[in-house]
Amino acid sequence: MKNKKCVIFIAVFLCLIFTACDFKLIGSATKTDAPEKEDPTLGFSMIDMYYVTNKDGVNIYRTPEIDGEIYMTLNKGVELRGNGQKDGWVRVRLNDIACYVMLADIDETTIKWATETDAKRETHVIFIDPAKQINKDESLEPIRPDLSLSDIASSEKEENAKTNELSKASMAEAAVGVTTGNFEYEITYKIADKVRNELTTLGYTVILSRETNSVNLSNSRRALDAIEQDAEMYVRISAGAAKDSDLNGMATFITTDKNPNTVKYYTSNYEIANLILNKASKATGAKKQGIYKTDRLTSLNYCTAMPAVSINVGYLSNETDDTNLSNEDYQSKIAEAIAEGIDEYFKGKK
Repeated sequence: MKNKKCVIFIAVFLCLIFTACDFKLIGSATKTDAPEKEDPTLGFSMIDMYYVTNKDGVNIYRTPEIDGEIYMTLNKGVELRGNGQKDGWVRVRLNDIACYVMLADIDETTIKWATETDAKRETHVIFIDPAKQINKDESLEPIRPDLSLSDIASSEKEENAKTNELSKASMAEAAVGVTTGNFEYEITYKIADKVRNELTTLGYTVILSRETNSVNLSNSRRALDAIEQDAEMYVRISAGAAKDSDLNGMATFITTDKNPNTVKYYTSNYEIANLILNKASKATGAKKQGIYKTDRLTSLNYCTAMPAVSINVGYLSNETDDTNLSNEDYQSKIAEAIAEGIDEYFKGKK
């Protein structure tokens, strides 16, 4: 009887073990049977080809997917070097980042850039700041980096705090075209994006302060971002408004030679401002207003680690300037001139 009970006990025990093993096997099979999403960046055949964009508005993507993140948009005629190809996509490098472009948007070209074995291709980091944003920010910030929040608090007790020499609004309201109704932040971003395209083609690394109009970045924050990203030059692009509707043309702005935070860059600032203004005025036919020296622009005051200039590409309060700035060709001329000015400056430093 005892032996019979032992046999029954062993049989039940073995059944329980096999059942547990079955559950484990089933669970394991269910997990391994789930398909893993394929990495779309894998499987590119290695190539070393040179291409050129064959139309305006060519999207450069972070992944080879038509609904993927767009890194930047290029105009027609931008040269690219491809190092991979797969399923109608070409892998390229821009600003030292792997990106992807559709093969249908580019043509092969005979251009051959210098490689490390030919000649070391020098690059510089340029920070472009398209002025303004959708929402203004009336909160006060120190106008200079050597001022503290306690200085601001003291100035707020005064009747005209916003006009006090110690502080300014973090971001003023954008100007609006008197004829077109276009917003300043739209115009400045379009031109900045074109400048990026031009400089990237020339081999520069370009960083924009913003990639969308709906940001909340103060003037000082934009300059500090440029410093944190080791930029070698800061260029602000604005398209303001004036009380006098007849005022038109272009002007550049730099800090004065008395500014303790930026005085070491005064000579460079003047040289860059002069190059950009002359080239932009000549390219567009716009009136040259001149180079203004001021310590009332917050962003320029905070650029303590690099040359910095601001260019007002026109006045949206003037009918002629407003109409011109809405024209894509006119914007491209400005962008090309700014890029040429920057490139000439660095070539002169070799």
